[in-house]
Amino acid sequence: MGSTSVGRRALFVALGLCLSCREASQDAESASLAAAPPDEIVTPTLQCARKGVEPRKSDEGLALGRGRRYYEFHLVASNAERVSIAAINRSGQMVALADQAVEGSSACRSFLIRPSGITPIDIAGFDCAAAVDIADSGTVLMVTEPVPAGPTPWLWKNGVATALAGVDLAYGIAVNARDQVVLEDRYGRALLWDAGVVTPILAPDGTPLMPLGLNNVGQVIAGTSDLDRTYLWQDGVATPLPFFNVIAINDAGQVVGYFTDDAPVPPALNEINVGIWQNGALTPFDSGRTWPMNADRDREAHLFGLNALGDAVGEMPPRVGEDPIPFARYADGQTDLLPIQRVGGSAIGISEGGVIFGEQHDVAPDTSWVNNTTTIWSRNCISGSCDRCGDGRKPGGTVVGAQLLQRSSSSARP
Repeated sequence: MGSTSVGRRALFVALGLCLSCREASQDAESASLAAAPPDEIVTPTLQCARKGVEPRKSDEGLALGRGRRYYEFHLVASNAERVSIAAINRSGQMVALADQAVEGSSACRSFLIRPSGITPIDIAGFDCAAAVDIADSGTVLMVTEPVPAGPTPWLWKNGVATALAGVDLAYGIAVNARDQVVLEDRYGRALLWDAGVVTPILAPDGTPLMPLGLNNVGQVIAGTSDLDRTYLWQDGVATPLPFFNVIAINDAGQVVGYFTDDAPVPPALNEINVGIWQNGALTPFDSGRTWPMNADRDREAHLFGLNALGDAVGEMPPRVGEDPIPFARYADGQTDLLPIQRVGGSAIGISEGGVIFGEQHDVAPDTSWVNNTTTIWSRNCISGSCDRCGDGRKPGGTVVGAQLLQRSSSSARP
């Protein structure tokens, strides 16, 4: 079960929480890499940009980090239009997807990111096998969509890919450590696949639901197609949730979502409608900041990922009028505004070991996000190139093959 999957991102965009408005090209640094043949997407490189970086400062009552420092890594593909991380598992393994930077091409390539390196994940016979999620067991959920056959979900592990038996035309949404898979069929209906047995996920009145997530216990979060009602589903029983959209679920049964203004919740210090539900109780999310009760809605915190420890990640503006930037809210009550070198960004997923993935970006005059940089934050080195990191005051370089990439101090953002 990954922190975020490809299928769920569409819901964030529909809500105006644009996580992956990828209109622009990858960071200009990638242009300096040697070009690969147009019919092959080369393996991305994890560049260690900075190390020992303190959380960003804020002037508005935020409980800032106490001693935590971060490595900042950038994921760069030399001949891809974009490369983005789809999910992270408990141990910090990630899956990423790169799209080919060739006009009219539908080719893509998936990759498994581990401390030992980055490995391509291919399924023979397909131009695009998209990694969607990664389970704590290391099983990767993938989807192929050849034309005109339609989408087919696969489970990949240790180099072997197996199509899901008994499934006809469905997209994979999430996989857990038991190799249970939540699917979405061509009509948008949620299904649970378990060792070849396919079970429809339905509301109490029999209404088909749309799949949104899965944990290792086999609990599914789902909602009606108009997101008017959401549910926690397990073993055929659907329990109503107080959310109009659900974002994530962890193994403790905690569910993160957006609740309506008239939801029965205890008083909150910060006027946001993000909450955490567990065992029938809804608690407004505490971002670590005291917002005035008449705060501008643009100053809300948004959550996008949750791990089993209760650590949450998302985005929030550091000051009034500024672009939202990524943050991590830890279960110990500490909030860190994650260090970035661009204007804004989002943290999307977090492992139990505190490895965080997301993106940072600039903003064009038309307010769209440009120069997106897929970013990983970690309190420990997760790459063999860490000896070439910057020291937290300016970016450093990293070895990519036989080539050294070095950012000048003039290009660094504060």
